[in-house]
Amino acid sequence: MEKEKRNQEERLRKFIFSQIEERGPIPFSQFMDWCLYHPEYGYYSSKSIRIGREGDYYTSPCVHPLFGHLIAKQLSQMATLLGGKTFDIIEMGGGRGFLCMDILDWSKKKAPSFYEHLQYHLIETSSHFFKEQKERLSEFEKEGKVFW
Repeated sequence: MEKEKRNQEERLRKFIFSQIEERGPIPFSQFMDWCLYHPEYGYYSSKSIRIGREGDYYTSPCVHPLFGHLIAKQLSQMATLLGGKTFDIIEMGGGRGFLCMDILDWSKKKAPSFYEHLQYHLIETSSHFFKEQKERLSEFEKEGKVFW
């Protein structure tokens, strides 16, 4: 696995240098976009798990569902104050889908009227995370609660 990671990093390095040779100087934002999201060589395009106990770092939703439950409670309160027929949540880069799952789980069990009006939209650029989200959230997708 380590050898594969080094090969991917080397291919990314060669790609970036080739782009600089072709285009000239590039902004730092372009460099980071390629490093993180290049479809073949980017950090989040790797097949290895990046987030969670087995990965490179933790995010709060990977530690415990309580984080998502607290956010769900706050969102429910906001929805009550705002009124309206639907309440849309948009999550950029939903990773492994734990935050979405925890928010929807809590809402379904603890605030069914909020859950009824809830629509959760995930925007994900990583094909690996997209696949994991689709699997993890399939029941909510069937209920018409989660969209990509």
